[in-house]
Amino acid sequence: MRRLAPLAILLIWGGTAACQGDPPPKPPPKPAAKAEPAKPPPKPPAPIRAGEGVARIEIGAELPVGEAPAADGERASAAGKVLYWSERGLEAHLDGGGKVTVAIAHGEGSDPFFRKPFEGKTDDHLGPGSSRAEVEAALGAPRGSAAHPSPFGDGRSLLDYPKKGIAFELGGGGKVLAVRVTAPAP
Repeated sequence: MRRLAPLAILLIWGGTAACQGDPPPKPPPKPAAKAEPAKPPPKPPAPIRAGEGVARIEIGAELPVGEAPAADGERASAAGKVLYWSERGLEAHLDGGGKVTVAIAHGEGSDPFFRKPFEGKTDDHLGPGSSRAEVEAALGAPRGSAAHPSPFGDGRSLLDYPKKGIAFELGGGGKVLAVRVTAPAP
């Protein structure tokens, strides 16, 4: 037994000496920080913007000639000229200086000249195809609702919101056929 005691002391002393030279234990890893969810890209502007424009046709601006497709129709008007894009359902009225005064988005049944309807909507989800009730629920009562002269003789009316710079042309069935955007009235 005496022989084993020095050996036990040596093993215990050697074991503690070896432990003293070891680096301290590392703390447990911290949990990974939760990654912030990716922010969605900014929402593009609505295709129909009351008081501002329709698609890339901006009220008060010259048409972006280099960026806009060539119009496939044009006629003179008392105030300047009118351009049409029948494959896009768009119309722009320009003043004598070439600046846009009215932008119109035509829907299905608005005018036979327009081969494809404009399918864009406002931020309130209003546009060609919307009902009168939907327009009034989103924007309130219009300043006026009057008969709108139409060469098609189909009982059209116009819901006008001049302070917002937007008007909705309704067909005889109460559905929006076209949306007219102008500068807001003061």
